[in-house]
Amino acid sequence: MSLLAGVAEEQPLVCIVDDAPAAGRDEVHRALADATDARLDPDRRAWHRARAADRPDEAVAGELERSAERRRHAGGCLRPQHSCSGPPS
Repeated sequence: MSLLAGVAEEQPLVCIVDDAPAAGRDEVHRALADATDARLDPDRRAWHRARAADRPDEAVAGELERSAERRRHAGGCLRPQHSCSGPPS
């Protein structure tokens, strides 16, 4: 997607995206979720999918539950670590 062309690291985008109007923010989170490999970074993908959702979604809820379970088993914190409430790192 051209929206993300050349973006090497998405973390700085999170603060910018969070300040955008809701419609644009949802679109960017959807694009970031689509650009994130579910096998390599399922937690980040789940977070972006959840942020892009405009209504309850069972598939996204399942991804978030699995993400929380992975973090719990790894001894990690369940709240996002990014200073702008971004995805888990």
